[in-house]
Amino acid sequence: MSDIKLFERYGQHPGPTEGKITDFFDIKIDPEFVPWAAHLSGSVNMHMPIPDDGIKAEAIEYFALLNSSFCRSSASGSAI
Repeated sequence: MSDIKLFERYGQHPGPTEGKITDFFDIKIDPEFVPWAAHLSGSVNMHMPIPDDGIKAEAIEYFALLNSSFCRSSASGSAI
C-alpha cells in the first residue's frame, strides 16, 4: 500500500486540544517535549506528514508504524 493511501486510511479530522499539539493522526504531544514548536500549542496540523510532520517524525516512521498494523494478520502480533 502506498504512503498516501495508508495515511488517508488512518488519518483523522481531530479538533484542537488546549495545551497540546495535535497531528494528522490525532496524536497529541505536549509542547514541553518539543520546545521549538511550543508556538503550535492548541493547534492541529492537518497535513499528511510527507516528507515529515515538522515536529517529531518523518513519513517513513509513520509508514512503518501504520504498515505494521495494516499488514499483520489476526493470527500474528506486532510490537514497536
